[in-house]
Amino acid sequence: MDFTCQVELGAEVYHRGPYPQYSRYVDSRVNKIKGKWKSGINKDLTIKRLQRRSFMKKKVEDYIYELEQLIELADQEKDKYLFQDPAYEIMDEIEELGNAFDFVEPIFLLVERSPDIDFGGPGPFGSFLEKFYRNGYEDILVKSLQRKPKKYTIFLLERLCNDESNPKREEYCTLLDSLKK
Repeated sequence: MDFTCQVELGAEVYHRGPYPQYSRYVDSRVNKIKGKWKSGINKDLTIKRLQRRSFMKKKVEDYIYELEQLIELADQEKDKYLFQDPAYEIMDEIEELGNAFDFVEPIFLLVERSPDIDFGGPGPFGSFLEKFYRNGYEDILVKSLQRKPKKYTIFLLERLCNDESNPKREEYCTLLDSLKK
């Protein structure tokens, strides 16, 4: 059974299925997705995303709202892949923008106000955020942890502590120890 769904708007085509660029993720998830695909919900979100992309430039808030909707859906359905799979696409779209760093703090704020779903390890957020490692990402992570530590942000801090060449490693490990108490 070939599991795919295509939505076409103008020249844009959205393809839900074995993405070549995500093959390492999709192969292990296709069976889960087959049973969990919500054609009404996922197709509607996809159409809205493509329409906005086609007709106007999206703002940071638009992307964050989209991600927030996916997080809520994943939390309600207790299925992390309803967030993770589409979030990779959204994060790829964000990376193509000239202002990708502008999304770092809003993503941390989103994680802070979201339920503790499995965001992945590192998942779409971590893969995106860590592209700004040693370019300001660490300071924003620490501020987020000071405001409202979450399992996911603590996980990201653990990854910083694993880098023995980081000059602030001791500071990060001390913060990590204080958060685990």
